[in-house]
Amino acid sequence: MKAMRAMHEKMNQARTPEERSAVMAEHQALMQECMSMMNMMGSGGMGGMGQMLPPAGR
Repeated sequence: MKAMRAMHEKMNQARTPEERSAVMAEHQALMQECMSMMNMMGSGGMGGMGQMLPPAGR
């Protein structure tokens, strides 16, 4: 979460198109890393969250 906040700050501070492109490439790599970490934990991202809820109507 801290990494995402830091990335957001970098995005806001980028002024030139070249800076923005560099930050976006870094952002994409960070997002892919986070998603693979979630997949490794077995949750499969947000799709796995529904399995934790009890069936409706109980």
